Amino acid sequence: MPARSTLSDLNKKRTSKVFGTFYQKLFEKYKGIISDSTMDKAVTDKLSISDSATLSLFKAILKPAGSKTIDGKSKGGMKGHTVLKADNNMPSFIKFSAAAMHDQQFYQYINVLPCGSIITFHKAYFNY
Repeated sequence: MPARSTLSDLNKKRTSKVFGTFYQKLFEKYKGIISDSTMDKAVTDKLSISDSATLSLFKAILKPAGSKTIDGKSKGGMKGHTVLKADNNMPSFIKFSAAAMHDQQFYQYINVLPCGSIITFHKAYFNY
């Protein structure tokens, strides 16, 4: 086994294709035992996953989100809300909003799911 610094130096010189090929070979070998790959197809065909991520910007453009910092300042931002299909991890719906928009308000815009679909989401910052 080469020294870590030597291996790191070699990896810097490799193209992303090398890592992509390595990943695909590992995935093909182990996909049957990876937990989310062993779900029943009837379930994964119906299952969608909803999540969001906040992108901090400056408050001159978008309404601030969250609590103010110790110095009393707050940042504006935007939030990307996404619905992914569980069987292929591809987005089926994306909506951008002000960061202050609560995830619960996003659900009214989801109209791409067929009847009988299952959607998972986290409780966000809402106290149920």
